[in-house]
Amino acid sequence: MIFLFSSPILDPTILTLMIFSLGWKVAVFYTLITSVLSIVIGFALEKLGFESAVKEVTVKELMWLQRLLVLPLPGKRQLIL
Repeated sequence: MIFLFSSPILDPTILTLMIFSLGWKVAVFYTLITSVLSIVIGFALEKLGFESAVKEVTVKELMWLQRLLVLPLPGKRQLIL
């Protein structure tokens, strides 16, 4: 849940543009505030039961890559690279 909030607002492109347009102090302040708020909001939504609203999606075109990265081990264990 936390990734859903922090990923778009803490994008490196946005932070880089913010450093050059508004200064590094503003960018650091923005990063700290948005990181803390993303964590708080993510945990709050998890406690309220919003995890069921997130849909798990598998991209079929990348299934071959997943098969390459998962190595079967003896028994029913797998090694994920």
